[in-house]
Amino acid sequence: LEKEKIQTKNKIRTYSLIAGLVILSLIGLILYRNNKKEKKAKIVLEKTLRELQSTQSQLIQSEKMASLGELTAGIAHEIQNPLNFVNNFSEVNKELIEELNAERLKPTAERNQQLENEILNDIRANEEKINHHGKRADAIVKGMLQHSRSNSGVKEPTNINALCDEYLRLSYHGLRAKDKSFNATIKTDFDTSIGNIKIIPQDIGRVILNLLTNAFYAVDEKKKSG
Repeated sequence: LEKEKIQTKNKIRTYSLIAGLVILSLIGLILYRNNKKEKKAKIVLEKTLRELQSTQSQLIQSEKMASLGELTAGIAHEIQNPLNFVNNFSEVNKELIEELNAERLKPTAERNQQLENEILNDIRANEEKINHHGKRADAIVKGMLQHSRSNSGVKEPTNINALCDEYLRLSYHGLRAKDKSFNATIKTDFDTSIGNIKIIPQDIGRVILNLLTNAFYAVDEKKKSG
């Protein structure tokens, strides 16, 4: 009986060990499968994240290009005005120079000194206007390049009044390029004492452009709806 008891205990112990090993094996198998699934899930997650980042970059780029397209349309209209001034004053100066040369070819006794001085003063005044409007066109082009170039993320002293004025007109002409019936009277009231402030011009420029474009659009839609 004692022997049978010992054998029974040994059997129970053996079966318990076997059962323990089976349970441990099952747990190991489950853990292995879970780990495998986790690795798969991690790979899928990483792939999804990469795709999301790529999509985000494409969306940012397409938004930037759309914004740049509106800006370019605005620039085409905005730059036309100073260029017209430059061309017109250049033509006038050409005629004045011809008139001056004709006057100087006359015999000394017949030359009108006062007229020559008046012509020279007119030429000088026109040159100043040409210079002013040339700088205006240059500022518009620089504004476009500033908007389109990659963002350095560095704050720099910027004339916020000039920046707002530039993007106000570009926004207006950008909308005019898409809808010729759109019109607005532009009145500005800038604080001239503000001076330069440290900002990232590209970022603030885009914000101003979007704000103004949305404002113009909203007002125009309200007008159309009566």
